[in-house]
Amino acid sequence: MEETEHRGEIPKLYPANATIDNFFIGGEWDKYLQQVVLPKTESVHPNPKIEQVVVEKHPELEIPLDPGDSCSGKYIYVHDLPTHFNSDILKHCRSLSKWMDMCPFISNMGLGPQLQSSDKVVSNEGWYETNQFVVRMMRDHYSMALIQWIREKPEWKRMWGRDHFMVAGRISWDFRRLTEKDDHWGNKLMVLPESKNMTMMRKIRRRTLFSFAGAPRPNLKNSIRSEIIQQCKSARRKCQLLGCHPSSKKCDDPSNLLKMFQSSIFCLQPPGDSYTRRSTFDSILAGCIPVFFHPGSAYVQYLWHFPKDFTKYSVFIPGDEVKEGKANITRILSRISRRRVVAMREQVVRLIPGIVYADPRSSLETLEDAFDITVDGVLERIDGIRKEMIQGKNLTVSEAEEESNWKKTMFGTIGPHPWDHFFIREREWNPQ
Repeated sequence: MEETEHRGEIPKLYPANATIDNFFIGGEWDKYLQQVVLPKTESVHPNPKIEQVVVEKHPELEIPLDPGDSCSGKYIYVHDLPTHFNSDILKHCRSLSKWMDMCPFISNMGLGPQLQSSDKVVSNEGWYETNQFVVRMMRDHYSMALIQWIREKPEWKRMWGRDHFMVAGRISWDFRRLTEKDDHWGNKLMVLPESKNMTMMRKIRRRTLFSFAGAPRPNLKNSIRSEIIQQCKSARRKCQLLGCHPSSKKCDDPSNLLKMFQSSIFCLQPPGDSYTRRSTFDSILAGCIPVFFHPGSAYVQYLWHFPKDFTKYSVFIPGDEVKEGKANITRILSRISRRRVVAMREQVVRLIPGIVYADPRSSLETLEDAFDITVDGVLERIDGIRKEMIQGKNLTVSEAEEESNWKKTMFGTIGPHPWDHFFIREREWNPQ
């Protein structure tokens, strides 16, 4: 098969030295992904035993670049998945979740129903009630079948998945079940050996110092939500509280959240069932400065979308200090100067284009949306891996190096860090 210049429609099969990169749909962030060169005969198994790692140079991965083509070396190939993994699932959208009907959320190219705002919190055009879980895939059956299908493709065998990219509809922990019990939460997609090779405005008067939207998590031992709710109540007029209890539907309406965030200077974002919260992005859209209590909520995983210097756009209050009663949120936020607040809010507003997804039926000529930024980051990462493989470098990563990758990325070191205690993870978690 002759090498061709790929413009316009990209063929489904290409030679080993073609000038495009492969991506696969399915994870979230890759700080814990091992980079191990797997033998061609490696089978799909949740706990593989790798006898040895063969390190050799791969000059065939060198990509000839065309100086006259600004996209040379950056073409993207999307696998055409069998309908079993996508459209067939959508036909049964009512069974995607046992808690709610997901069918309305697959409308408008997956953006969901158009958001109607009678009180004009947002404009009535261009905004959608998107459900972040609409494309989730939680069953082990699909995970195993997906990996078995992709590993047999010739595109996979070029770099054994290191040039593949996965996008998931849930946080990465939901795809990293550490037990063999199927009735425990999540599946094992991202702990399979093959997966480890893949990389997954208007002026508003803000009358409230800070706000919090959420509910207590009494069943989570280290949750600080109860302490935050109590501090919010004690702050009286300085804090707005929107209780997101199961019996209340207030938090299901984006207008309620945006309205509160738009009237607040700071928005509290403590961890819940996971480090991250959808509320973080809702508050940024409203121009509200996020307050984090755990570095895993934003700092160590959204490095492509947020500045490394987190003090420019957010406030960090260690959650353990709140838990122990050592941190007074009202006092800490009240002491931040007006000049710094203005500078932080300006930075928050600059983040907005990079955390939203553009309507695929329109185009952003001068701005990059969240997808653009992610693709750019993945291309850069794959290019770095390719160069290391060409040089014959050993890409094996130890467990300790995996766990310390965020320190190397953020601070350039893997030594002891004051944040280490935030990332102690229990081996088993089975929420009821």
